Amino acid sequence: INRGRDNEKYVRLAIENYEKAASLDQKFYQAYAFLSRAQARYYWFHFDHSSGRVAKAKEAQDKASQINYEAPEVHWALGYFYYWCKLDYEQALKHFAIALEKQPKNSDILMGIASVKRRQGKMDEAVANFKLASELDPRSSIIAFNLGETYALLRNYQEAERCYDRAIFLNPEYTRAYSWKTRLFINQGDTKKARQVLEEASRALSTIDPHLIIYHWVLVDIFEGKYDEALKLLN
Repeated sequence: INRGRDNEKYVRLAIENYEKAASLDQKFYQAYAFLSRAQARYYWFHFDHSSGRVAKAKEAQDKASQINYEAPEVHWALGYFYYWCKLDYEQALKHFAIALEKQPKNSDILMGIASVKRRQGKMDEAVANFKLASELDPRSSIIAFNLGETYALLRNYQEAERCYDRAIFLNPEYTRAYSWKTRLFINQGDTKKARQVLEEASRALSTIDPHLIIYHWVLVDIFEGKYDEALKLLN
């Protein structure tokens, strides 16, 4: 699921499989915890941004908590529930901290903490936690991408580019990494490099996402004054 965490198909498949696992063992608290997190992720990425989806995440979370509230997986999932579904950053950090105490080398918990810190504007803490998560899981394209995104927000474009390149190297099908790298060059006014990234994405990706790739083609065309080309793409 981490490989395709922002891909609707993969998150939906994860939900289906966690539901099957939970149905086979009513005391399988890990399945309920991960199901809750998957439901929360489905809500967070606006695949279904409804109160009903939040209710499904809470229902699975409640079952996990009833079975084994002390388990780190339960607090790990609670952290993401409060972060993604409630935007309650203090509660999210509270539960992430409990989970991390029991699993100090869990890169996903550290990534959750880093993401919340970034939303709180505590960028130095966000970078530190993303870097530690990356050291623990150096093959994670998701962590590399998020570290790059954080550097981009800090306008440390050189480090951001390095992280995006690593994310793409680790997962050549990572659409979001191409689009954010394109935006990185657009923000610097370098449409030539932005176009090169989009051309690379077109060669590498099996499916061209209109919201992430074609949209950025439109932006590049607009900034280069190629309005007819931009209108064709929009049509």
